[in-house]
Amino acid sequence: MSIRIQNTSRILYTSFMSNNRCKFCKSSKVKRNGTTKSGAKRWRCLVCKKSWSVVKSTTIPKRNHEEMFIKWIQGDSMSRIASDYNYSHKQVRRIILERLSQDIPVHESDYKNVKYIMFDGKYIFGRKYTMLNIMDAKTRKPIATRIGSGENRRSILPWLKLLKRQGLEPIAVTLDGRTGAPQFFAEVWPNIKTQRCLFHIDMQVRAWCRRPPRYALGKTLSLFLNGLTYMKSDDEEKFRAGFEDIKKAHKSSILEYREHKEYGIYRDMVRAVTLIQNALPNMFHCLYDQKIARTTSPLEGFHKQVDRAVNFDHNGMTEEHCFKFLEWFVYYKNHTN
Repeated sequence: MSIRIQNTSRILYTSFMSNNRCKFCKSSKVKRNGTTKSGAKRWRCLVCKKSWSVVKSTTIPKRNHEEMFIKWIQGDSMSRIASDYNYSHKQVRRIILERLSQDIPVHESDYKNVKYIMFDGKYIFGRKYTMLNIMDAKTRKPIATRIGSGENRRSILPWLKLLKRQGLEPIAVTLDGRTGAPQFFAEVWPNIKTQRCLFHIDMQVRAWCRRPPRYALGKTLSLFLNGLTYMKSDDEEKFRAGFEDIKKAHKSSILEYREHKEYGIYRDMVRAVTLIQNALPNMFHCLYDQKIARTTSPLEGFHKQVDRAVNFDHNGMTEEHCFKFLEWFVYYKNHTN
């Protein structure tokens, strides 16, 4: 497309290409700049003033494959990548899908120094599948992922055994209160410490206690949990003693809630007390070893990144491609800055 630009001193004829960009500053304001001796087209950037030649090629250099793939994993569209590298959309798509189908590299060094981890699951495709993730508590980078049918024995246990064979030997794991997960980790690593996520305990109990009608027990528990995630090593005995005092003070109410014929009305109060009671054995490991994560909040933040990547930048993928994309997404989160 030729554009005539009127100037008081002279008339310039500049030829722009809407689908071409400067290879140095990525600006779209470029113009033709003659040809080389071999006949290849030359271009000049009107922004950075640099020039370059475009050599026709039917293949993409191998050195660009990984760079293009990483850009796609990080959210660039295939069309944008094709424009940046001056190749067709069909070529870029072929390279990306070929790389996507490859197996994820496994490096034993990835797991050798990982001793403190966090574990959590995330539903994908509604609730059809669950994305299971393990994060290094020290670096806060995801180190392993698996797509399963849920947080159950069939999905978790074989995966944990595979990670153990690959060299993962954690000292402690922080997780939420999903039934079964602590037992699966203890079965694979008998001496592992399982730390309950203090944030999940706090938020879940408060959610139950806020539901109307409000009871005295609920108000007491809400006040009692203030500062739970900031406890110090000398606060364990205070917490245990305080919780026992609450149970004694509201013993008659708790028994009434459990035995009442309209149990559903009081169910949340009973559930709140039971949650704290069941979590007590695994709530305080982090007070004596500062390397143990108190919460799984970093994993929750990572799951939000997964939502944005899958639902916005790469919608329309098949389930098979989506699973591979998620695995590569975790891999590059761990291996790139």
